[in-house]
Amino acid sequence: MSVPVLKVLVLTELRLRLRRLSTLVALAAFVVVTWALIPDPRTGMTLMSVNSARVFYTSTALAFGSATLSSILMGLGSFYLLRGRVSEDLRSGIGSVIAATAVSNTQFLAARWLGGVLYMLAIVAALMFTTMVLHSLRGEGPIQPWVYLQTYGILLVPMVFFGVSAALLFDSVPFLMGKAGDVLYFFIWMLQL
Repeated sequence: MSVPVLKVLVLTELRLRLRRLSTLVALAAFVVVTWALIPDPRTGMTLMSVNSARVFYTSTALAFGSATLSSILMGLGSFYLLRGRVSEDLRSGIGSVIAATAVSNTQFLAARWLGGVLYMLAIVAALMFTTMVLHSLRGEGPIQPWVYLQTYGILLVPMVFFGVSAALLFDSVPFLMGKAGDVLYFFIWMLQL
């Protein structure tokens, strides 16, 4: 497998995904929902409580709470954001161009997977940054980026890998490419909960 070819394919995949309006809409939705689920302590509500006592909004609490809540959304969002590239390639005619190139199936699928993972990790990074902004507004104690990075890595990266892998699998199997595949994945996601 040629590394320069793989690099070009991955970066092209990433650029195509980042330029879509759905990326901005998805990022805004993730941020709004996560912020809405982390109430302001002045309202009398809290993200977490132990024995009816509010947990302070430290880096650990906010990172764990936001990553846990976001992982539920990330499992669904990563699949539907990445789904449909093969259908679009076939519809637009670019599939014939891709098939005529010297890129092997393995390189093509690896590039699609890596591009999808990088795309979703960019969304996770943006979500993590906006949660740190929320911490600066509502949090208690210093912002600890390493705690956020570790927590988001442990809780969200596996969900990103699963969603990207499922989207690639459902796009690669003909009978899963349509709406039946979308509905099937939704039920698979519900079973995870």
